This record gives sequence, structure tokens and C-alpha cells, in this order.
Amino acid sequence: MNNEKIKTFIQLHILLFVFSLFYLASKIASNKLPEEISLNSLLTVIKTNFWGIAIPGGCAFLALAIYAVFFQQILKKVKLTTAYANKAVGIFWAFLYAVFILYDPNAVLTWGKVIGFILIIAGIILINSEKTDDNVNNKKKEYTGEKVKT
Repeated sequence: MNNEKIKTFIQLHILLFVFSLFYLASKIASNKLPEEISLNSLLTVIKTNFWGIAIPGGCAFLALAIYAVFFQQILKKVKLTTAYANKAVGIFWAFLYAVFILYDPNAVLTWGKVIGFILIIAGIILINSEKTDDNVNNKKKEYTGEKVKT
């Protein structure tokens, strides 16, 4: 990988981390809501705990706004399929949030999850490898009749 590609990869993953904060802020805001929502219960929660919902909700909106603006800039440098394949790292971030920030008792590290995380990371490495990009570019050139470097 050349330096520019590494820099873009790091920028993409910082941006995906910012996007994952949307999930965290949404979960924090939703924890303030009653399990069964009716108009009365919703109005009561808004009256009694407005800032407990508004601040995480605003943070979620801000994370999405930042993501939307900068993702467009990343797409100028990276193929859409590559950018979306890297989005799978959000599953890893969500698990870390559940364990270390939300203290979710259901978020237990199992061998299945470890294998899943390893597969996600391996897939991201494979998608971002230069060899894969070169093979795709060579296939495009063969299809269009251009000469392929060997």
C-alpha cells in the first residue's frame, strides 16, 4: 500500500468510528424512553427528562451530519464498494460500546464472536489490498481490450 492509500484508509476508519457514535448516542437516548410508548408517557418523559433525550439525540444527529459530509469526500478517493465493505467494522465498535460503555449484560465475548471479528478484519484487509485492486483493474482492461501489464 502506498502512503496515500494508507492515509485514505485511516481517514475512512476514523469516519466510520464517528458514524458508530450515532449508534451509541441513539442507544443512550432510547434508554431514557419507557418500554411501552404512548403519547402520554412520551410527553411525560419529554417534560421530565428533555435534556436526557435531547443531548444524546443531538449528538447522534451531529455524528450523522459529520459522516455525511466527509463520506462524500472519501468517495472521491475510494470506490463505493470498498467504502461500504469497510463499514462492517461498525459491528466491532458496537460490541465495544455495549461492553465498556453501556455495560450490557448480554454482550459477552464468545468464540463465535471472536471468529466473526477475525473474519470481518480479514475481509476488510482483503478488500483494501492492492493486489485485489490490481486484479479488478486488469479484468476491466481485458474486458475493454486494453493491454494488461504483467
